[in-house]
Amino acid sequence: MEQSYSKKYEIIRFLSIICAAILGAGILTGTMLYYYNPSGRYAAGNVILSPAAIQQMQIKDPHSRTNHSQLIIDRTLFIYSKEGRLQQKLVGFDEYQKFYDFVSGDKSLEEKPEELERPYQRERKGVLTTFIKDSLKGEKSTPFQIIEFGDEDHYRVKLHDSHEIEEHGMWAYFYHTGLENRIAGFYES
Repeated sequence: MEQSYSKKYEIIRFLSIICAAILGAGILTGTMLYYYNPSGRYAAGNVILSPAAIQQMQIKDPHSRTNHSQLIIDRTLFIYSKEGRLQQKLVGFDEYQKFYDFVSGDKSLEEKPEELERPYQRERKGVLTTFIKDSLKGEKSTPFQIIEFGDEDHYRVKLHDSHEIEEHGMWAYFYHTGLENRIAGFYES
């Protein structure tokens, strides 16, 4: 009789441990989803190339026939309109670092209002583009990261997604108070 009691006790103990593990996993999953939910929002620091990444960046060219070809950062260029004429300014590492530090904590807007698209279709305040080129071929560089500045303190970052049509792309929209004044101070000197 005592042996059956111990088997019954072991089975109950085993089932209680399994139930506790399942309950613990459920609580952990619920907590993770609550704090780190897949809301579709992006952190600017995760979407925009960090200055450290730019310094160390070397990408193997997937279209190259040799394994030696690598894509490297060529330059970062700011294009803006001043007195009705397009201006270009090469952006140095320190200027880019200041910009990145200023916006890296931003979270993308949850919903993009339709009126937010219009400033980018008309005239943008400026476009910050990081170009890459093939380290061996020395061919013309191509845009890798595009950040467009719209009306007031809004900006958007083009996201790279293999499923999107390249000409339209997918954008993450952000807002940062005081951005317009900061951008003017950075680049229009």
